[in-house]
Amino acid sequence: MTRILIVDGMGGGMGKQLVQALRGRFPDAELVACGTNSSATEAMLKSGADIGATGENAICYQASRCTLICGSFGIVVPHAMQGELSPRMAEAVAAADVPKFLLPIHKCQISLAAPQANPSESLAILLDQVENFLGGTGI
Repeated sequence: MTRILIVDGMGGGMGKQLVQALRGRFPDAELVACGTNSSATEAMLKSGADIGATGENAICYQASRCTLICGSFGIVVPHAMQGELSPRMAEAVAAADVPKFLLPIHKCQISLAAPQANPSESLAILLDQVENFLGGTGI
């Protein structure tokens, strides 16, 4: 079974959008929502995630037990999300031996040298990349 880990923090807004979009595109995938805080996890669960867990240990544990990881670019940057993302979380996500599909953000003092897309375009690109990784079959 395809297990997709979605990591988010703060209010869970980006994670909520990811869960909704992934659920619509890959209805049979198991969506695992891990938030840096309970508000983020709750937002992702309410938007359709199958499993939710909160905090550093949950993110570190789940990162190595999934098919792929989705989130903002900040999930591989220590101290991102206003300091909510610990170095241990960032390391676990970055070191996980699975593909990571990351959305650009502009809040962690990092600029990506890539064409600038609006958030909905970025999400559509991410979904296409996930589908290509999964073989174009949807799952």
